[in-house]
Amino acid sequence: GGGRTTPTPARRRSPRKLRTAVRSPSPPRGRTIAATDRNRIDVAVPKNKSEEDDADAFRFDAILSDMDDQEALYTQVGSIMAYDAAEPLLRAVSSNNGDCGDMDSVITQENTSRDHVVVSLGVSNSGKTHTVFGGRFGESTRDVVTEGSREKARGEKQDGLIPRLIDDMFAQYERNGSNVTDKSAEERYCFAIRLSMVHVHNDKVYDMLSTCSDRNTLNASRRTSGNKRGVRLGPSSAVRRMVASYEGVSTVSSSDSQATNSKSAPAADTDRRHDGAGAMQEIQIRRDQSTGDFTVRPKAELCASSIEARSVLLRGLERAITSSTGINSRSSRGHTIVTLRPVLLQREQMESINNQCCHSADEKSGIVDEEVTVWGGTVTIIDTAGIERTKKTGHVSAASLRESVSINSSVHGVLQCLRSIKRNSCNNNAAKAAGESE
Repeated sequence: GGGRTTPTPARRRSPRKLRTAVRSPSPPRGRTIAATDRNRIDVAVPKNKSEEDDADAFRFDAILSDMDDQEALYTQVGSIMAYDAAEPLLRAVSSNNGDCGDMDSVITQENTSRDHVVVSLGVSNSGKTHTVFGGRFGESTRDVVTEGSREKARGEKQDGLIPRLIDDMFAQYERNGSNVTDKSAEERYCFAIRLSMVHVHNDKVYDMLSTCSDRNTLNASRRTSGNKRGVRLGPSSAVRRMVASYEGVSTVSSSDSQATNSKSAPAADTDRRHDGAGAMQEIQIRRDQSTGDFTVRPKAELCASSIEARSVLLRGLERAITSSTGINSRSSRGHTIVTLRPVLLQREQMESINNQCCHSADEKSGIVDEEVTVWGGTVTIIDTAGIERTKKTGHVSAASLRESVSINSSVHGVLQCLRSIKRNSCNNNAAKAAGESE
């Protein structure tokens, strides 16, 4: 939308390990909650009517009320991330006046790109997905305006953090390009965003931009038919059966049905639905033997416009696993992780990538890694499933209870990671201060 402000280098915040922002709703009954200023919330919970406990104070980097709109939240949280991610590309073009021949050396020498991770946490039905993706994202026909040779999505008031990040990154590059005297640079180079999406459900990771192809399903069926017991199934077949059980209908192909053992197929929950057009491809989690880091390699799509990036984002969201619960008609049953990274390519390279992919948006893959001229910073947004209480959600089946336990335990793991980051940051700051005093 219009009126968005982008930080300039002089306005950039000092580096910090962990920042927290909160949207504070109206206080519930039985509690006393007061936002004393823009950075502090006091919470008092009396044990009984005769006692008055001292209020606990919680400090945040930003506090937004339920009256603050999506634009206010983006200004507090997202605008600096869009700038940090796109800055290496903006600086490369500006410093070389459109001549990007030696941009890799520029980035290597100055190394100013910064990565960001955003984690949306809260109880079920507290507005996490609305904050990250926006209200009714993709459900209505979106206005499209043409400026020059580019198509853009006209931002809506309810657009969430990710659509605004996408729009802002493209807008920054275009504004920066207008200041370059060598206008031929726009004809030679193409700004794009590499986008990937994964869905974590029941301790398994799925690629939201990759589906189980008929060939993979057929291969899985052939492998199973060669197994005398008939219970070892390929990952693509297993995912298709899992999704079918959530839908409560038979979406498994005939080849899968022949390979499925009746004992291994889970019973369907009637209160569940899956909004995807096809099953997502499971991703294997790998561990680097040298560093010990756990990694996944999802499919990444290269988007040359905000319209294209929004389309890819919507296509991935349509495959997310959701369910109707007692407190949320469209509850996320897994954690969605979206990664955005701006890149700058030679226009010929972008056209070559599109040609190799046969102009199919569903087939753009990791070949972009070999063709990229300059990388920007990475922004990773995690929309966690809401913390649940069984008596409120109304889940009664064994599968539903197992799913709730998986959600709560994984969110607890995320909180532990955040606490570790905060603790390490405090320890590093203390050690640094002690060293300076000596």
